[in-house]
Amino acid sequence: MATESIIRIATKHQYTVNSIRKRTGKILILSLPMIIGVLAAVIMNLIDTVMIGTLGPNAIAAVNLSIFTSSLVVDFTVAIGAAVLSLCARRLGEGKISETKEILSESILIALTFGIPLSIAGAFAAPYVLPLINSHPLVIEQGTNYLRITNAGWILIILFYVFQGYYDGIGRPYIYLKNAGVMVIVNVTLNYCLINGNFHFPAMGTSGAAIATVSSYFSGIMIFVLMMIWENKSFAIFKRCRNLAQRSYIRKKIFKLSASIGVQNLAIISGFFIFMTISGKIGVIAMAVTGILLQLANTLVLFARAFGRAGGTLAGQALGAALPKIAFRRGLQTGLVGLFFLSPIFATFLAAPELVMTVFTKDPDMITSSVLIIQILGIGMTFDVFATILMYSMLGTGWVRSIVIWNILGIWGLFIPLSVVGVLYLKVGVLGLWTSLFVYRVAVGIAFVFEYQRKKWLNVQI
Repeated sequence: MATESIIRIATKHQYTVNSIRKRTGKILILSLPMIIGVLAAVIMNLIDTVMIGTLGPNAIAAVNLSIFTSSLVVDFTVAIGAAVLSLCARRLGEGKISETKEILSESILIALTFGIPLSIAGAFAAPYVLPLINSHPLVIEQGTNYLRITNAGWILIILFYVFQGYYDGIGRPYIYLKNAGVMVIVNVTLNYCLINGNFHFPAMGTSGAAIATVSSYFSGIMIFVLMMIWENKSFAIFKRCRNLAQRSYIRKKIFKLSASIGVQNLAIISGFFIFMTISGKIGVIAMAVTGILLQLANTLVLFARAFGRAGGTLAGQALGAALPKIAFRRGLQTGLVGLFFLSPIFATFLAAPELVMTVFTKDPDMITSSVLIIQILGIGMTFDVFATILMYSMLGTGWVRSIVIWNILGIWGLFIPLSVVGVLYLKVGVLGLWTSLFVYRVAVGIAFVFEYQRKKWLNVQI
């Protein structure tokens, strides 16, 4: 009997280990292509920052301020990509594969309809925006050059996220890998040629960096389009739904999800825009440091979002197949897997903060003022990444309203008041500014974990 018990326990343990390995493998199959895609975007951002860093703190501050200014619009409009992911994942789980293509077609039409006039307006408005935010003449000059070009490319960014949302939603994120390498090569090459005028190209400074970024997105879209035409052997993938009622139904779903996620994104980026503006009140060095560190924090969020999108895809497909318990487990397992794989980055932030900052700049003042902040960032993001993965897992299933409310309350009820009071009245400096960010992210992260555990998101219908 004792022998049988031992064998039974050992067999059960082996089954559990195999199940964990199988589930982890499934998560990584979806997550890793998304992570590599994020790495491509991160590499482009790092190259931009490093190469622009050769132009000095004013250029770094100008580009970072321009990026956040542009993101006020971009982060609202690219929410359509998250809506496409949620809808496609659910329809795939329901077995309605043809409807996923109709969702893509309608999303492309919506992106073109709103994105083209928005890009034109953004390019013309660029010279009038930065002077309202910062009074430094060099920051305004270099930032306006960058902003005008990137704003003109908004339509490309929107379309890119539509395609990415489609492929992620149908469980084929590895498609992005086929054009990620090309995008990085285009970005690196044009940055090297245009920022400082190498290979007999004109030295265009921040304008060259903007051209490189927009060109990389254009190359990515072209590869997406050519690949889809090749896979379908025709242009049929881009045909709209024949049934007018069905077309209207799909469009309403896209608008509803996109608007909700867009409002959330707008609330977040506008809060960080004010955060950047407040850092400018401390000084140019403080704003340059804040811009770089926000890119670091955003990089970690992008990694978390990659895992979260994988969790959302898996959970959305499970809900489409009427398997809510599996949907809950898949999101939670994705959070744990993501936390495990990202933990070495947090350890680096804690152990070697100077090394991290040296990648971006050699300025001793910027390095010295950022050491403790990077360590705080490493501590806070350990919990924040797990909560963010759970948040995006819920978003991937269409559970939006509660997440939007928590984000808006956190940004405008906690983060911004702490930042304004700390810097403008208590004069706490850049360290105090980042402490307010730490408090905000931990508080909102706890809310996301609580929201996930309530399981109400398992009943959402889209």
